[in-house]
Amino acid sequence: MGAIPERASPPILCLLSMVNEINFVTLCPNYPLSEMEHKERVKRMAWYLLGVIVYYAWFQTFYNMVAFDDIFPYDNLSVLLQGIGYNFLPIFSLFVLNTVIVFRLTARVKAEWLKATIDIGLSVVATTMVNGTFLAVQLWIFHRHGNVDWAGTLINDFLMLLINEVVFFIMHYRESILREEKQRHLATRLQFDMLKVQINPHFLFNSLNILYSLTSIDTEKSREFIMSLSQVYRYLLSQQQMQRVKVKDELKFLDSYINVLSIRYHDSFFVDFEGKETAGDREVVPYCMQLLIENITKHNAIRAEKPMRVSIKMEGDKIVVSNPVYPKINSSVDPSTGMGLRYITELCRYHGRQFRAENRGGTFVAELPYI
Repeated sequence: MGAIPERASPPILCLLSMVNEINFVTLCPNYPLSEMEHKERVKRMAWYLLGVIVYYAWFQTFYNMVAFDDIFPYDNLSVLLQGIGYNFLPIFSLFVLNTVIVFRLTARVKAEWLKATIDIGLSVVATTMVNGTFLAVQLWIFHRHGNVDWAGTLINDFLMLLINEVVFFIMHYRESILREEKQRHLATRLQFDMLKVQINPHFLFNSLNILYSLTSIDTEKSREFIMSLSQVYRYLLSQQQMQRVKVKDELKFLDSYINVLSIRYHDSFFVDFEGKETAGDREVVPYCMQLLIENITKHNAIRAEKPMRVSIKMEGDKIVVSNPVYPKINSSVDPSTGMGLRYITELCRYHGRQFRAENRGGTFVAELPYI
């Protein structure tokens, strides 16, 4: 790559089709490997080395044609072996350094132009280091001044860097496609989970029982209950395909849902809102607040002597939902599946945000981020 003794020449690198099969990120794993993983790693490193050898042979031939107008400008086998000895190790070293630069040192740089700029700068530094090491070894071991074709080595370095960059961006593009496919699959699965949560036979059964009781006691109240219940299910069905909804729409839906719960618990369930006007056109995960309210009714004992008062506050970039914890005496009757909170957590993560929920000394607090 760097050194050119007598009629030898600098080399360059590999078969893109072969190199493209290598997962460069796993060349230097820092975790224990199973036997199968170890074999796969050895296989990839073998392909990597083969790629370097093929590239070296190609570039050496190209260089010989340009510099000497001859594919094989060697007087004898000894000169050929000397040329290989002088050039292959520097080339291999520089190729590995370029791989480390592209796949390790700058892999997390998001802007492509910035990554390419940094890679070029570091690659030139690597070339200088390898050439300097070659000259030092020549002087120290062989007691003679070596000769380096700087133009040839820089061209060689550029080609090595280009191969690594092309492979990196091909792999990055493939990974981004797989990631998007995984996210679409996750969204579809969560939609199905959400449907199971929302079309809850238990909730519908309780609602119909309440309606049956009201029809013979309070006709006006039963009409109000039917209207609220129909609005709840109309909203659930209309938002099934949505990945985000406006807070004002979610709050309007929540009013209907709270009204259903207020009738169900005989005016022992209350929700206090704070900062509604600050939400504006902010957006949240669909059904999120309804799920948090449902979670409260599912895990707490709500009675006339111990009414439930929920607080919903719009604070900065999140909505804080909190309630006192009144544990049920027999919680095994209605066991938790965690599906509702898992739905909120996964969809918030899908949008790059974090949902938090925890018990803080007898008060359950959920922090729902805007998206």
